[in-house]
Amino acid sequence: IVFGVASDLHFGSKECQLTALNEFCEICRKKGVKHIFVPGDICAGINVYPGQQFEVYALSAEEQEESVITNLPYGFDWYMLGGNHDYSFIKRGGGHNPLLAIEAQRPDVHYVGFDEATIPILPGVDMKLWHPAGGVPYSQSYRLQKGVEQIAYSELANISRQSKEKPTVRFLLAGHLHIQLQSMFGSIFGMQCGCFEGQTSFLKRLGLHPQVGGYIVHADLTPSGLLRSFSAKFYMFSHVQNDWKNYNHSLNKSEKIIDPLFS
Repeated sequence: IVFGVASDLHFGSKECQLTALNEFCEICRKKGVKHIFVPGDICAGINVYPGQQFEVYALSAEEQEESVITNLPYGFDWYMLGGNHDYSFIKRGGGHNPLLAIEAQRPDVHYVGFDEATIPILPGVDMKLWHPAGGVPYSQSYRLQKGVEQIAYSELANISRQSKEKPTVRFLLAGHLHIQLQSMFGSIFGMQCGCFEGQTSFLKRLGLHPQVGGYIVHADLTPSGLLRSFSAKFYMFSHVQNDWKNYNHSLNKSEKIIDPLFS
């Protein structure tokens, strides 16, 4: 199997790296990728941190959704998990879910929920998308290690309850931290998946430098669903200042009513 991973796109942020996303998707096309997984934060959101309203090119949910609908590259099936930035529109915007609005206008977008989602990718093989909370720990692998640990506990509990016969989660794709790393944890391949947003003022205050880029994963599995071999290549991209200005972010809306209603 082969798939792409593009996390934390942050459409609406002035640091959104759309050129990098397009270049990554062009590489995905050449490598035969048909499915791209996004473990959270498709939109920049609203009031996620103090002063964020001055660092977005699109403030409202509708404007950020239009930017996604207009600029998300075509040619793939996108499987999107909502993150804390997307959830800000639900929490502060009267319950509005931007991912449902995007999915309604882009048939290639598949909304899979918020925070975490388990997606069957082969018979007896699952992938988990996860958007954890909290900042980057001193040991960068710590959050991912804890996530895999909890998956193992959950799998064991399900087997004990006889709700499943054997463990099925083989991939854990984590977003949120904007860092890149990968490791095998027993039979689970885990990744922190980078991002497509440059360094905001919030990250500058924390002294954090995001890793802009995405993964292309080739994996070979045994008939029983265990990983036999894999190649996980991370493609990195240079930061483009004010990249958002190079793109159109509004849908071309025609007048719905043209002729006079009454004569």
